[in-house]
Amino acid sequence: QLATFTYYVKYNYIIGNDFETTVGVNGQYQNHTIGDATDFPIPAYHQFDEGPFFIIKKSFGKLDLEGGARYDSRSFTGQAAYIDTTHAFYPSLYTGPNPGSAPNVTQQFAALNKTFSGATGSFGATYNFSNAFLVKANIARGFRAPSIAELSANGPDPGSQIYHVGNSSFKPEFNVQEDAGVFLTLPNVSASVEVFNNNIQNYIYQQQLLNPDGTPARNPNFPLYNIFTYVQSKARINGGEVNLDLHPVSCCIFRTR
Repeated sequence: QLATFTYYVKYNYIIGNDFETTVGVNGQYQNHTIGDATDFPIPAYHQFDEGPFFIIKKSFGKLDLEGGARYDSRSFTGQAAYIDTTHAFYPSLYTGPNPGSAPNVTQQFAALNKTFSGATGSFGATYNFSNAFLVKANIARGFRAPSIAELSANGPDPGSQIYHVGNSSFKPEFNVQEDAGVFLTLPNVSASVEVFNNNIQNYIYQQQLLNPDGTPARNPNFPLYNIFTYVQSKARINGGEVNLDLHPVSCCIFRTR
């Protein structure tokens, strides 16, 4: 059972010689409980996100400039959980005393206390050659904190028949992306060409666990479930996009009586 509360506050104002400025903060609070579950892929946890930010815009004739900065922080508090496996097909959360020595009780999740934070920013420019043709370019640094599944998963997903395993030692993801594009807007046609390059540090993704002979590894308690673990590495994503939109406008309207 997951409850999520989000918040977003911002204030727009003009400073100096027409510098459009925005300051604000947004984030969310999550509370997840196991309740009466019989499958336990992730633990009960509390999560709190906060991200104050600052954006400023300024036009110099045909040139528009925009920059911004942000600082994100995410805090996790994951609760230790012990599972009563007396009824193999219907395991339940154990809430009794001395779970470490109770019969048929195993630890599913260890306690978790993690905080991730990082600074990000961006700077972009648009040059308007005319009302119909413009060029844009931007460079930005991004941040992403690991999710509770990536940190603490240790259980089956019946929908996919995958047994997920997290890693509590993960670091947050950071990236630097450059992108540029040209845009044309005419009465009968709109077109654009865009390219981007994205370099990511500590990229998190899932990888199937294999046995030494190359066969899929499976959890002994769930022999039909393949094990997938989360791993981190560097990653680079680049590409482009071409868009063409034709929308002819009729020049004449004929009416008859």
